This record gives sequence, C-alpha cells and structure tokens, in this order.
Amino acid sequence: MYLTAYQSGEDIIAYEEDKRPEVVTTFAGEGKITRRKNHAQNYVATIFCLFSGEIQYGILVAEIDPAYLSLFYLISRQIGNMLRMYQMSEEQKTIQRKLEILVREIQEKNDQLSISLANALIVFKVVSGFQPSLNSILAHSTTFSVKSFSIVIGIAIFFLQCFLRFAYD
Repeated sequence: MYLTAYQSGEDIIAYEEDKRPEVVTTFAGEGKITRRKNHAQNYVATIFCLFSGEIQYGILVAEIDPAYLSLFYLISRQIGNMLRMYQMSEEQKTIQRKLEILVREIQEKNDQLSISLANALIVFKVVSGFQPSLNSILAHSTTFSVKSFSIVIGIAIFFLQCFLRFAYD
C-alpha cells in the first residue's frame, strides 16, 4: 500500500505516482497505522474505501473528530467518483489517440487508392484510345496481317509502360 498524500496541521504533502512511499515502512509503527494526533482532542482513526461502482481505488485513512464521520464518508465517496472520472478520462484519451491514428491510416490508404484509381482510369483511356484506330485499320484493310496487329499492340504496350514508369517514379 502506497501513500498518495497526507495532511499534518496546515501542511499538505502529495507524492508523484512513481515516488509514493510504502505506508507500512514510512507512516506506520510496527506494521500498524499509528495515531498521529498528540493533543487531547477526541480524534479517532478511521478508514474509508475509495471506490466507485465495483472498482476499488484505495483507502482514505484519517484521524477525525467523530462528529465529522458522516461528512468524511461523503468525501470518500466523492473522491472515489472523481477517481473513476479521471480513469474514464484517461481511457477516453487513449481511445481518442487510437482513433486519430486509424483515421490517418485510412486517409493515407484512401489517398493511395485514389491515385491507383486515377492511374487505372488513365490506362483505360489510353487503351480505349487505340481501339478506334485498330477498328479503322481492320475495317479498311483487306490484307491486315498478324504482323501489323503485333505492331499496333506493341505500340500500345510501349505507351502503357512509359505511362506507368512516369506515374510511379
């Protein structure tokens, strides 16, 4: 069990999360919580669970006047609820960061897909541009040979390769 903060008179001491001392070794005597008030007032040592719902966050140990017992119970419940809200806020920030990363990844993929789609459409237009020429050659030629067809296809492939090299370099 680690000490988060304590008050002694007017002094309030709070510890960073990674620098909290163990209660057993620092603020207890012989393994027990000891009485810290030295004057003769009627104070009792009380322990309240700090929880919210089914989650327990720790305990609140205080030496208080018994007349304020119900007030400290309400304070302990409010502290538990604040700890729950803090935990939910941290979880929300973590989820928000993950969502922002996913949105960036999706935007990058959409950008890549839009470039790929644009390239595919350009390739389609280039290829479809050869079709009227090929139809014209086939319609007007009675002696259209396999060799002429190979030349036309070779030119189309050459233009496609040039375009793809230019687009991706």
